[in-house]
This record gives sequence, structure tokens and C-alpha cells, in this order.
Amino acid sequence: MLVSPLLIILSIVYLLVKGLAFFGELLSMLDIVVAIYFVLFLMGININYLFYFSVVFLLYKIIMGFVNL
Repeated sequence: MLVSPLLIILSIVYLLVKGLAFFGELLSMLDIVVAIYFVLFLMGININYLFYFSVVFLLYKIIMGFVNL
């Protein structure tokens, strides 16, 4: 397996906690959507457009995190 299951579970927990902590903001609510998709993905449900949305969304957040330093 390329990615540790523990790392995936920690990512899900992080996205859910962050999404719930800042629930009023759009990007934080999208964190919850991505976390739910990760759970569905772990259960074997693969939705292609949600996968590409999740990748683009997380890359956007990473890039903006470095730009706003």
C-alpha cells in the first residue's frame, strides 16, 4: 500500500475537526466534503469527479498556505 491507513484516518479526522471548528467559512465546509469523500473512498466507493475536485481543492489549499506565509 502506498499510503499508510493511519495517515488517511488522521487526515480524515483533521479535515473533519477543522471543518467543524470553522463551519461558517466556505473552504472549511469543503474540508468536510473532502473528508466524507475519503471515508467513501476507503469503503470502496470511487466517484471520479469528487476525486478530481478533492485533489484540486487540497492542492489549492497547500499552495495558498505557502503563498500566505
